[in-house]
Amino acid sequence: MQTEKALRRALLKQGYPSWGDLLTLLGVFIVATVLGSIIVGILQKIGNVSPGFGTFLGYLIQFSLTIGFGLYQRKIRSPKGTTLLKFGFKKLDFTIILWGVIMVLATGIVIEPLLGLLPDMYMDRLNALMGTGGWMMLTAIVIAPVMEEMLFRGIVQDALTRKYGALRGAVIAAAVFGIVHLIPQQVINAFMVGLVLGYIYYRTGSLLPVILIHCINNAISYFSWMLGGGKILSTREQLGNETLYYIVYGVACVLFIAGFVSIGLRISREEKRARLEAATSQPDGETASGDKISDEAHTNQPD
Repeated sequence: MQTEKALRRALLKQGYPSWGDLLTLLGVFIVATVLGSIIVGILQKIGNVSPGFGTFLGYLIQFSLTIGFGLYQRKIRSPKGTTLLKFGFKKLDFTIILWGVIMVLATGIVIEPLLGLLPDMYMDRLNALMGTGGWMMLTAIVIAPVMEEMLFRGIVQDALTRKYGALRGAVIAAAVFGIVHLIPQQVINAFMVGLVLGYIYYRTGSLLPVILIHCINNAISYFSWMLGGGKILSTREQLGNETLYYIVYGVACVLFIAGFVSIGLRISREEKRARLEAATSQPDGETASGDKISDEAHTNQPD
């Protein structure tokens, strides 16, 4: 029996995604990025294509091709019947969405002093990009949250969680999510935000909550940029009062620490329970009590 369990674990480790699968997906992402840039460049030379529309079109090409390949790759490398993308309307819990928005905002405030140590020249590039008009607003607030969550949570994290567990799945997906943003300030911020979104995706098993939280976060950032006169202002600059800033920062720190401690404890508890269930399962896929283990066994359900 122990030999059969070891064999099952070995087969799981050999399944999708391998590190080769992830590197292939990254390669497709890079190729799609270059292809999108070439197409946009050609259109801008032969026609009247605005910088904003060019950004929108390039982004659409980049992520559409990568998501399409990722879904195909997962379909042919996963067990039959695996759900490729999970959009569960029944799991649309507005309480956890509100909690997620608060956590994302608190996280952004807490890491702001660290981001302030990085060179401003990278943010100048982001400011210029955000000033390209309505197409950029559509991309930032609608298109990016939908497509990024489909790729990084729906495909990458979901597959990694099934193979390596919830904690490693969320951390690796958040790291990749951060890296592809390229601008150092965004890399750090996206990684931290990705951890929160990854946990919520793990809790709900649905892309809808994380897409909504991502949309709200990007909308707040975009309209804050507009109110700042076309410049990304820090929380201290927006508040304009040192005492008020330290109060807000202190509250954000409390929320940040409490939130991430609760995330760590919750995932640790759930993974411990999953290991216990796996240890007591029979070789034919039944638990000691005779209940079948479903294909969604690794997806935690909300309380």
